[in-house]
Amino acid sequence: MSNLVEMFSQENDQHQSPCKHGNIVAGHACYCHSKAKAAPRKCPIWQQYGENDLTRWHSGGDFANEEWSGGCKWFAPNARNLT
Repeated sequence: MSNLVEMFSQENDQHQSPCKHGNIVAGHACYCHSKAKAAPRKCPIWQQYGENDLTRWHSGGDFANEEWSGGCKWFAPNARNLT
């Protein structure tokens, strides 16, 4: 955990995201823990689309683009979503 929200939220209020870098704090945000320096602090996919539409969770995509419809260049699938 690397921020105060994650440290102080209850463990049962947190879960893994569809991306292996993400940690979701229910009702608040999905925090990106990618080691890439340019990676966002909060996941733009979760902010815009949530975690239920897995078609939006994929590699590629430029969330700074006005026509953006999902995807993140730092996305890596979480094993929990592969079944």
